[in-house]
Amino acid sequence: MRICLLLTLSLAASPAMAQSIDPSYSLPATCRALSYVPADARIDTPALAAKVSTAMCAVGQGMDRLALRDDDASRVALEQAAAPAFAALDEAARSNHPEWQIAAEHLRGELYVAMTVRMRNAIPPLGPTIGPSLAQLTQRHDALELQLTPWREGSTAAFAAVRRIAAAHPEATRDPVAAYAVRDSALPIVAAR
Repeated sequence: MRICLLLTLSLAASPAMAQSIDPSYSLPATCRALSYVPADARIDTPALAAKVSTAMCAVGQGMDRLALRDDDASRVALEQAAAPAFAALDEAARSNHPEWQIAAEHLRGELYVAMTVRMRNAIPPLGPTIGPSLAQLTQRHDALELQLTPWREGSTAAFAAVRRIAAAHPEATRDPVAAYAVRDSALPIVAAR
Protein backbone atom coordinates (compact mmCIF):
# COMPACT_ATOMS: atom_id res chain seq x y z
CA MET A 1 0.00 0.00 0.00
CA ARG A 2 2.93 2.33 0.64
CA ILE A 3 3.78 2.41 -3.07
CA CYS A 4 0.31 3.69 -4.03
CA LEU A 5 1.19 7.36 -3.63
CA LEU A 6 4.55 6.91 -5.36
CA LEU A 7 2.78 5.15 -8.21
CA THR A 8 0.39 8.02 -8.65
CA LEU A 9 3.07 10.69 -8.50
CA SER A 10 5.54 8.96 -10.77
CA LEU A 11 3.28 7.56 -13.46
CA ALA A 12 0.37 10.00 -13.56
CA ALA A 13 1.53 13.38 -12.27
CA SER A 14 0.06 16.25 -14.22
CA PRO A 15 -1.05 19.78 -13.37
CA ALA A 16 -4.31 19.43 -15.28
CA MET A 17 -6.77 17.07 -13.64
CA ALA A 18 -10.16 17.26 -15.27
CA GLN A 19 -11.66 13.96 -16.32
CA SER A 20 -12.97 11.35 -13.90
CA ILE A 21 -12.27 7.67 -14.47
CA ASP A 22 -15.73 6.47 -13.52
CA PRO A 23 -18.10 9.11 -12.12
CA SER A 24 -20.74 6.52 -11.21
CA TYR A 25 -18.43 4.78 -8.72
CA SER A 26 -18.86 5.98 -5.16
CA LEU A 27 -15.43 6.79 -3.76
CA PRO A 28 -14.32 7.86 -0.32
CA ALA A 29 -13.57 11.59 -0.40
CA THR A 30 -9.88 11.01 0.33
CA CYS A 31 -9.59 8.77 -2.76
CA ARG A 32 -11.58 10.93 -5.16
CA ALA A 33 -8.63 13.09 -6.25
CA LEU A 34 -6.79 9.96 -7.38
CA SER A 35 -9.60 9.11 -9.82
CA TYR A 36 -8.94 11.99 -12.18
CA VAL A 37 -6.90 11.86 -15.35
CA PRO A 38 -5.71 14.81 -17.41
CA ALA A 39 -8.33 15.88 -19.94
CA ASP A 40 -5.66 15.96 -22.63
CA ALA A 41 -4.31 12.45 -21.95
CA ARG A 42 -3.56 10.65 -25.21
CA ILE A 43 -2.03 7.47 -23.78
CA ASP A 44 -3.38 4.85 -21.38
CA THR A 45 -0.86 5.43 -18.59
CA PRO A 46 -2.66 8.27 -16.73
CA ALA A 47 -5.98 6.42 -16.81
CA LEU A 48 -4.35 3.22 -15.62
CA ALA A 49 -2.52 5.09 -12.84
CA ALA A 50 -5.79 6.68 -11.73
CA LYS A 51 -7.64 3.36 -11.78
CA VAL A 52 -4.99 1.46 -9.79
CA SER A 53 -4.36 4.27 -7.30
CA THR A 54 -8.08 4.84 -6.73
CA ALA A 55 -8.76 1.13 -6.25
CA MET A 56 -5.87 0.72 -3.81
CA CYS A 57 -6.97 3.77 -1.82
CA ALA A 58 -10.60 2.62 -1.67
CA VAL A 59 -9.58 -0.91 -0.65
CA GLY A 60 -7.41 0.37 2.17
CA GLN A 61 -10.27 2.45 3.51
CA GLY A 62 -12.74 -0.38 3.03
CA MET A 63 -10.54 -2.80 4.96
CA ASP A 64 -10.12 -0.21 7.74
CA ARG A 65 -13.90 -0.29 8.30
CA LEU A 66 -14.02 -4.06 8.79
CA ALA A 67 -14.28 -5.48 12.30
CA LEU A 68 -12.25 -8.64 11.79
CA ARG A 69 -12.22 -11.87 13.75
CA ASP A 70 -10.34 -15.08 13.07
CA ASP A 71 -13.19 -16.66 11.13
CA ASP A 72 -14.25 -17.47 7.57
CA ALA A 73 -16.61 -14.49 7.38
CA SER A 74 -13.75 -12.06 8.05
CA ARG A 75 -11.52 -13.69 5.44
CA VAL A 76 -14.34 -13.51 2.89
CA ALA A 77 -15.02 -9.86 3.82
CA LEU A 78 -11.35 -8.99 3.24
CA GLU A 79 -11.31 -10.81 -0.09
CA GLN A 80 -14.47 -8.99 -1.19
CA ALA A 81 -13.05 -5.64 -0.09
CA ALA A 82 -9.84 -6.33 -2.04
CA ALA A 83 -11.56 -7.63 -5.20
CA PRO A 84 -11.75 -4.23 -7.00
CA ALA A 85 -8.06 -3.62 -6.39
CA PHE A 86 -7.11 -7.09 -7.60
CA ALA A 87 -9.16 -6.43 -10.77
CA ALA A 88 -7.36 -3.11 -11.37
CA LEU A 89 -4.01 -4.80 -10.75
CA ASP A 90 -4.91 -7.57 -13.21
CA GLU A 91 -5.60 -4.91 -15.84
CA ALA A 92 -2.29 -3.17 -15.13
CA ALA A 93 -0.42 -6.50 -15.24
CA ARG A 94 -1.90 -7.19 -18.69
CA SER A 95 -0.64 -3.87 -20.04
CA ASN A 96 2.23 -3.70 -22.51
CA HIS A 97 4.23 -1.62 -20.06
CA PRO A 98 6.76 -3.61 -18.01
CA GLU A 99 6.89 -0.75 -15.48
CA TRP A 100 3.17 -1.22 -14.90
CA GLN A 101 3.50 -4.99 -14.77
CA ILE A 102 6.18 -4.63 -12.08
CA ALA A 103 4.16 -2.08 -10.10
CA ALA A 104 0.98 -4.17 -10.35
CA GLU A 105 2.63 -7.37 -9.15
CA HIS A 106 4.35 -5.52 -6.31
CA LEU A 107 1.06 -3.96 -5.21
CA ARG A 108 -0.60 -7.39 -5.46
CA GLY A 109 2.05 -8.83 -3.14
CA GLU A 110 1.65 -5.95 -0.71
CA LEU A 111 -2.12 -6.32 -0.73
CA TYR A 112 -1.87 -10.00 0.16
CA VAL A 113 0.57 -9.12 2.96
CA ALA A 114 -1.78 -6.41 4.26
CA MET A 115 -4.71 -8.84 4.28
CA THR A 116 -2.62 -11.43 6.13
CA VAL A 117 -1.48 -8.94 8.75
CA ARG A 118 -5.03 -7.70 9.31
CA MET A 119 -6.26 -11.24 9.90
CA ARG A 120 -3.36 -12.00 12.24
CA ASN A 121 -4.18 -8.87 14.21
CA ALA A 122 -7.73 -10.17 14.73
CA ILE A 123 -6.31 -12.53 17.37
CA PRO A 124 -4.60 -11.21 20.52
CA PRO A 125 -0.83 -11.60 20.22
CA LEU A 126 1.03 -14.36 21.99
CA GLY A 127 2.53 -12.82 25.07
CA PRO A 128 2.93 -13.34 28.78
CA THR A 129 -0.14 -15.59 28.89
CA ILE A 130 0.39 -18.98 30.55
CA GLY A 131 -1.48 -22.24 30.99
CA PRO A 132 -4.69 -23.13 29.12
CA SER A 133 -5.13 -19.58 27.83
CA LEU A 134 -1.76 -19.75 26.07
CA ALA A 135 -2.60 -23.14 24.58
CA GLN A 136 -5.94 -21.85 23.24
CA LEU A 137 -4.34 -18.73 21.83
CA THR A 138 -1.59 -20.78 20.18
CA GLN A 139 -4.20 -23.08 18.63
CA ARG A 140 -6.10 -20.11 17.23
CA HIS A 141 -2.92 -18.65 15.72
CA ASP A 142 -1.89 -22.00 14.25
CA ALA A 143 -5.34 -22.61 12.76
CA LEU A 144 -5.40 -19.12 11.25
CA GLU A 145 -1.93 -19.52 9.72
CA LEU A 146 -3.14 -22.60 7.84
CA GLN A 147 -6.11 -20.64 6.49
CA LEU A 148 -3.85 -17.76 5.42
CA THR A 149 -1.56 -20.00 3.37
CA PRO A 150 -3.12 -19.00 0.00
CA TRP A 151 -2.54 -15.31 0.73
CA ARG A 152 1.06 -15.91 1.82
CA GLU A 153 1.64 -17.96 -1.33
CA GLY A 154 -0.02 -15.21 -3.38
CA SER A 155 2.34 -12.58 -2.00
CA THR A 156 5.37 -14.79 -2.59
CA ALA A 157 4.28 -15.45 -6.19
CA ALA A 158 3.60 -11.76 -6.85
CA PHE A 159 7.00 -10.67 -5.53
CA ALA A 160 8.67 -13.41 -7.60
CA ALA A 161 6.79 -12.12 -10.67
CA VAL A 162 8.24 -8.65 -10.03
CA ARG A 163 11.77 -10.05 -10.11
CA ARG A 164 11.01 -12.17 -13.19
CA ILE A 165 9.56 -9.22 -15.15
CA ALA A 166 12.47 -6.98 -14.13
CA ALA A 167 14.97 -9.61 -15.28
CA ALA A 168 13.23 -9.82 -18.66
CA HIS A 169 12.94 -6.00 -18.97
CA PRO A 170 15.89 -4.40 -17.15
CA GLU A 171 15.11 -1.06 -18.87
CA ALA A 172 11.92 -0.88 -16.80
CA THR A 173 13.93 -0.31 -13.64
CA ARG A 174 14.89 3.16 -14.90
CA ASP A 175 11.43 4.13 -13.65
CA PRO A 176 11.86 4.97 -9.93
CA VAL A 177 8.62 3.25 -8.90
CA ALA A 178 9.55 0.06 -10.74
CA ALA A 179 13.08 0.19 -9.30
CA TYR A 180 11.66 0.54 -5.78
CA ALA A 181 9.22 -2.32 -6.38
CA VAL A 182 12.06 -4.59 -7.54
CA ARG A 183 14.23 -3.74 -4.51
CA ASP A 184 11.33 -4.14 -2.08
CA SER A 185 10.19 -7.41 -3.65
CA ALA A 186 13.62 -8.90 -3.04
CA LEU A 187 13.29 -8.40 0.73
CA PRO A 188 12.15 -11.34 2.82
CA ILE A 189 8.54 -11.32 3.96
CA VAL A 190 8.48 -11.29 7.75
CA ALA A 191 6.23 -14.03 9.06
CA ALA A 192 6.04 -13.00 12.69
CA ARG A 193 2.90 -13.29 14.77
